[in-house]
Amino acid sequence: MHLLRYIPVSATGQRGNITYIYVYILDNNCTPTACGLINNVGFESSTTCGTMGSTNPTVRTDCWSPYLLTPDVLQRNCNNVINGWNNLFGIPSTFFSTPAADSWNGNPNNTFLGLFSGGTGHWNESMQTSLNTPIVSKWDLYLEL
Repeated sequence: MHLLRYIPVSATGQRGNITYIYVYILDNNCTPTACGLINNVGFESSTTCGTMGSTNPTVRTDCWSPYLLTPDVLQRNCNNVINGWNNLFGIPSTFFSTPAADSWNGNPNNTFLGLFSGGTGHWNESMQTSLNTPIVSKWDLYLEL
């Protein structure tokens, strides 16, 4: 989220009042697709694996950003050893579930998110993205997981 400050100017050159607008900037690898309401729905354009919000290395997923806490990006052949996690973000993963979590259908599906929920204090991780088109009243929308 960024704050944009500008002074509007009319066609005759008259300046208006200072105006502030909040702008949500998507990263530069987030190109809308004609057939989807959400970009990068498979998370396959992730640059690395690990905990979102980490800075060594930076863990990111195009078109998505953390909403609450620190969601995890799991990838096949992950070799991220930051903070002593020692490859726990690889696929298949037994750290987050038993039996081991996998993408089940192999290439090109080599990435998925780990969202932890539970414990005391309502520990709930989540991600957010923008829609390619606005939601229209009286249209049916379906979410598939």
